[in-house]
Amino acid sequence: MSNSLITTGQGTGLATILAGGGLAAVGKPFVQKIYLTSFEVAGVMYVDNISELLREMKAGDSVRLVREPDNQYDKFAIRIENMAGNKMGYIPRSLNHIPARLMDAGKMIIGQVQEKTSFRTFRVEMYLED
Repeated sequence: MSNSLITTGQGTGLATILAGGGLAAVGKPFVQKIYLTSFEVAGVMYVDNISELLREMKAGDSVRLVREPDNQYDKFAIRIENMAGNKMGYIPRSLNHIPARLMDAGKMIIGQVQEKTSFRTFRVEMYLED
């Protein structure tokens, strides 16, 4: 009788995972997307082609949250980019302290477009992926 958790050679049992390659070999088990908050994106008026970028965006699109610890105006700054890498704005200063510290600690913070609120602004939902 064979125990499926103890394997020799190639396999996906616990012993194989622990012995060679760890959890990265099979992906992250039990990953949860935990809702943190939603907000209207700040700083869009400083993005030259924001109207163009927003035309291509729709609710449900993923956005990247990029930490900017060396930002001269805000040491907790988190830039928002579309998936093509175009700057779209920032998390408002009043909301960025906790997600910035989580990101600095290695946590994955992700964003998703909630809605376009006008032709020049939009809302993002922020999640902790853990």
